[in-house]
Amino acid sequence: MPRKISNKKIELMKKLHEEGLSITDISKRAKVCYQTAYNYLSLKERGIGLAGEYYEYLARERGFNSVREYYKDWFEKRGFRSARGYYEHLARERGFNSVREYKEYLDKIKQRKAKNQELSDLIKKRLKEIGKNQNWLANELGVTRQAVSLYALGKSIPSDDLLKELYLAIKIPDQTLDSLLENADKGQ
Repeated sequence: MPRKISNKKIELMKKLHEEGLSITDISKRAKVCYQTAYNYLSLKERGIGLAGEYYEYLARERGFNSVREYYKDWFEKRGFRSARGYYEHLARERGFNSVREYKEYLDKIKQRKAKNQELSDLIKKRLKEIGKNQNWLANELGVTRQAVSLYALGKSIPSDDLLKELYLAIKIPDQTLDSLLENADKGQ
């Protein structure tokens, strides 16, 4: 479940928006992810409160009563009765016995990637060194605790903009994950 953004951050985003800053700049200055800034500014201008409402709006524009109805139609046109049926097909097609087994396999592949593992180790190490936890980091980044957990487990990597915010939060000099890996390989 998404966290509620503080009124202070919302007011700051509105002020920066009135000053003509881009969504990217607003997200950086307000220390929220791009999607959060977009949701609070661009979508609200159109009378849409949350991203979920936006998807509902898009589904209605395409002639459907709901997002669920739109996806149901998408799967049925491809010969599947449900999303579950589609994912079961993908799993079987790729040689797995179940969707769960297939998902676990995909997660392990992501976790084995050097970038994912390096970021995972870095987050865990720095949080311990600065005496903070994943809840604190999620609050600093304006993302959910689950998102930070995925980064810390190596299952996901944040966007470049959010990665820069993450580096700032855990007090790492602004650099790309690629440069961190290069420095680690050189023993620096």
